[in-house]
Order: sequence, then C-alpha cells, then structure tokens
Amino acid sequence: MKSIRTLPWVQNSSVRGCRVLLRVDFNVPVEHGQVRDRTRIERVAPTVDYLVKAEAKVIMVSHFGRPNRVDANFSLEPLVGTISEVLGVPVTFIGDCLGERVCTVVNALPWGSVVLLENLRFHAGEEENDLAFAKQLASMADLYVNDAFSCSHRMHASIDAITKFLPSAAGLNLQNELHHLGNIVSEHPVAAVIGGAKTSSKIPMLRNLAQKVDFLVLGGGLSNSFLRASGHKIGNSICEPCDDAVYAVLESASKNNCTVILPRDHVVARSLDCAAHTKVTEDVEAEDCIFDIGEQTSAEVTEVLGKCKTVFWNGPMGVFERAAFAAGTSGLVRDLVRLKKEGVSTIVGGGDSIFAIKASGYSEEDFSYISTGGGALLQFLSVA
Repeated sequence: MKSIRTLPWVQNSSVRGCRVLLRVDFNVPVEHGQVRDRTRIERVAPTVDYLVKAEAKVIMVSHFGRPNRVDANFSLEPLVGTISEVLGVPVTFIGDCLGERVCTVVNALPWGSVVLLENLRFHAGEEENDLAFAKQLASMADLYVNDAFSCSHRMHASIDAITKFLPSAAGLNLQNELHHLGNIVSEHPVAAVIGGAKTSSKIPMLRNLAQKVDFLVLGGGLSNSFLRASGHKIGNSICEPCDDAVYAVLESASKNNCTVILPRDHVVARSLDCAAHTKVTEDVEAEDCIFDIGEQTSAEVTEVLGKCKTVFWNGPMGVFERAAFAAGTSGLVRDLVRLKKEGVSTIVGGGDSIFAIKASGYSEEDFSYISTGGGALLQFLSVA
C-alpha cells in the first residue's frame, strides 16, 4: 500500500484557491437504479466538507464496475443525485475524466464547488497505471488527496502514478481506516474471527495475525481447508486444498501462543438445495457438505470472545444468505453487538460481513468500527 502524507499537512490556508483531485470509491451496489449501500459515499463526506469549507474546488474521481470500454451501463451519472444528497452539496457531473471540456467546466466553477468526473475505467490507462494518463489527470489539479482506502492496494493510475505529478495526501476516511485497523492488536486479549471461502487470499493475513492475536477463530469454507489439513473429515464440502500454507499458519500460531479455534460441529446437508434436510453433526459423512458452524462451536466462540478486549471479524461463518445456514453468522453478530455494549472494541471488515450485519437488523452504530476495505483490508493486515 503506497505511503502518502496525512491530511493535517493540508491546512485550510494551503487548499484555499486550489483544485483538489479527490480519489474516492463510489463503486457502490446499485439495484434498479437505486444505490443499495451508501456507506462508501458517507465515509468521504467529512473530507469533502473539509475541502469545501476551505474554498477549494473538489474534483472527485472514481471507478464503477468493470467496463471494458465506454459503456453507459457503467456511467457514474445516475449516482449523482444520491451522492449530492449524502454529501449535502450540489455536485456537477462531467461526462469524461480527461480533456479540454473537463478543464473548462472546472475552471469556470466558483471556489467551494464539487465536481464528479466520469468513470476512470472508461480509459485503459487507469488500470494500466499509465503515466501519461495520470499526467493528464494531474494537469487539472494542484493537489491530490486519496480517500479511497478500499482501492489503495491497487497499482492504478489514480492511486499510484498520480502521486508522481502532484503533492499528495491522505483523506480523513483513509486516515480513519488506517488508525482503526492499525490498532486491532493494541489492547489484549485479542480475537480475530475469520470466515468466508477464499482461503488462499487470506493466508498471508492469517499468518500475520497468528503472530499478534491471542485467539484465531476460523469458520466458513476457509475453515474446511484447516480441518482437512488437520485430518478431520469434511465430506463433499467446498475446500481449497493448501496444506503447506495451512501448516505455516498453525506453526506461526503455535510459536506465538495463539490459540486456533476450529469448528467442532457443523450444520450439513447434501446440497444447498436440500436445506430442508439438514443435520448438526461432528461426524461428517462422505456425501455431506458443511454449510455452517454448529451450536457447540457457536457456544465456544461466544465463550472465547467473552475473554477479549478486542475482536476483529472478517467473513461469515456459513452460507448465511440461506436461513437454514445463517445461525452461526447471526449468532456471531449478536455476540459482537453485545460485546460492544460491554466496552469491547469490535472491528468488522469485508463486504459479506457488512451484508450479514444488515441482514441481522443491525447497523454501523452497533460496532466500534466497520471498514470499507476488501482486498485493501486483507493486504494491510498481511503486513501491518
């Protein structure tokens, strides 16, 4: 993750009369033309407010989806109304992110204005980290501010190459992310609860966390890789075989007095379509698929988390989207909500975890901090 200076370097007097290129992440979920989750927009509001009050011109740039070319289906224009509403300021949309017209419109607007440019990925140079593309972006601004933590692990032009052409700083959201994630292990005992299905992508994070936390609680499809490597039967369950990587995590945990908690019982079925015919068992048969942690495991997790002052959670315990396999994840969510009320620091990261929180009827206020990062979070916790 690229190292950049923090926003206090950008005092109000420094940005007044400046054009600020603000990298945001407005790659938000949209259904039937409506923004389904406004979290990433809400997170950049303090930085936008800071810059507007300092009478800078705020030029917001973002990607949206994975277009292969200019494609109206991936235009940011339909999001402008929601973005303006959340930020509390008028937002002028410009239908490109480069060119003379963009500069003309930006220069004509009064100080304190907010502009949103078109999808960066309509230009191949963005994902290619192209210096010429970055230089063109930089030509319309005097200062670059990155407030897109969730994109900061990518070597793209608007994240990396741009810093070669403009003085650069971190926005308030990015600073806040780094502060909370960097303090995960500041108050012990600490538990990291890691689920989901992407074992290989989470191995570096697990190895790093195993050196620093007191408890490493594993669930979801990820735990199947650890169960398999430890000699347990997992039947026909989803499993990414990576025994050597698993052994490295377990060895790291052993050397650093980190207790690894694996599921001891499971909610199984022959397939997701057989949700009406589930059972809870410790003995997984060859035809069974593990879709959730069982009641004994949930009780053990509750007991372990009750010993901690800090809990970090990333990834569901099972296929929570199906009611028959949601108990493990929803129980974990309730535990974290209760622990936060008891003074425990509860930090959550990952899109599936956030979705599970909302599906359980809770909100951001019920946790100490919720990170907007996915890949960026995994990379940061792999090295921090």
